[in-house]
Amino acid sequence: MDLDEDDIKFLYVINEDNEVIIENYIGDEETVEIPTQIEGYPVTGIARCDGTYKSLSIPSTVEAIGGIFSSNLENIYVDIDNQNFTS
Repeated sequence: MDLDEDDIKFLYVINEDNEVIIENYIGDEETVEIPTQIEGYPVTGIARCDGTYKSLSIPSTVEAIGGIFSSNLENIYVDIDNQNFTS
């Protein structure tokens, strides 16, 4: 999933390798999908993803996760093509 600027609900940085690291989630949806790209750069890491969401989907591009927290978390889904994590 690619996001337009209006759809971005994450704080993020683009690192020296031109990869996006999610610094935190700033939306309020019950279902959160980490995008595969932001601004044309691949999302390869999640430093934090806090919130009150119930479901989190992680794409195949994510290689590292720092912390995930939601007081309502019920499900974490990982893309079947992800080489680093599984559901």
